[in-house]
Amino acid sequence: MEYHLQPIPTLNARHEFELYRKVTGKEKFWEEMLDCEVRDLNAGKFLWGNKQEGVTVMVQRVVLGIESYIKGAVYIQLGYRNILTKEKVEKLSDPFTLGGAKSNTADVYFNRIPLLVDEKLQLRVSNQKLWKLTKEFYKKLRNPIFHGHFFSKIQKVELEEIFTHFEKLYKWIDEWCPISDNINTMLKRANDLHRISDGVKVLRPANSDRVQEP
Repeated sequence: MEYHLQPIPTLNARHEFELYRKVTGKEKFWEEMLDCEVRDLNAGKFLWGNKQEGVTVMVQRVVLGIESYIKGAVYIQLGYRNILTKEKVEKLSDPFTLGGAKSNTADVYFNRIPLLVDEKLQLRVSNQKLWKLTKEFYKKLRNPIFHGHFFSKIQKVELEEIFTHFEKLYKWIDEWCPISDNINTMLKRANDLHRISDGVKVLRPANSDRVQEP
């Protein structure tokens, strides 16, 4: 059976993260979390019948969002640096082909995908402290909640810590690929400048070593 899929729009992922951070930062959210008479979790984007499961889905969506976002950022950088090739696009479409024998999900997304652009962009190279925290997060939380586990309980400080971590990851991406609301324009420019076709060579635009707003 053939399924019809497409990538999560890059900016949508970040907007969803910001929405969840805003919602969970309100006292009303936590009052309802503790109120036994309130059955549904209102996450701003969806309602969930079990509050702990709802928070789990929210965190899952945040993880999916950044994993999609980093692929979009790398795609843009490959285009602007004139190093976008058919082979690299194929690897971005199936990033686990980038992993070595000792690779894992965190390594693939935060090291091996940015490595397609420049080895200095790898999180383990550019920010070792954040890389260590990210490895720990993936081992202790990301992987379990994607494989049959959910929060049995969660406190405000714990969720704030998760969102703070992901805010730092987004800021890390901003350092080498600042994406703004002009994302659609930038993606169109990258696509137009680098048509992926064997034997077709395109010219590099002036001053294109990093993403700039049109």
